[in-house]
Amino acid sequence: NDRHRMEAVALYQLGKVDQAMAILDDMPDMAALRGEMLWRRHDWQGMGSRLGSLPQSQALGSVDQAIVLRQAVALNMVGNETELAKLRTRYAAAFARSSSQAAFALLTGPVEAMSSESIARAMVAIPSVSVAGPFEPLLNAKPMPPLMAATKARTEIAHK
Repeated sequence: NDRHRMEAVALYQLGKVDQAMAILDDMPDMAALRGEMLWRRHDWQGMGSRLGSLPQSQALGSVDQAIVLRQAVALNMVGNETELAKLRTRYAAAFARSSSQAAFALLTGPVEAMSSESIARAMVAIPSVSVAGPFEPLLNAKPMPPLMAATKARTEIAHK
């Protein structure tokens, strides 16, 4: 339901992330929006536990590549070698044919070989696409300060 999605985005914008996640957790097909919110907050642990299912296809478009690579970053940041190995096995063939192959190889390699500089280089190589789809503009909007919002609402009512 779009109303619930918009409510979740509004709560996220207000810093009420747990409430936003609770709404999204109860909705099907919200992994991309949930993942985008967690990514923006650098909530690596949350991405690992809440992201949901990853793309199934072996022919990954740029959005799917970004989702998988972001998951690899999150797994690296929490040092989860087991899940990184699963990611590497599952997607190695798909990334072998992509422009993101070097980033995938780096991010799914051994955690002890990683450095903050190498992760930063790989993050730059992640396709910059809208993972949140139609909710991207709402996530990018700057929340209006409460006093300004109240003043605007009164002005709109007065002009009706």
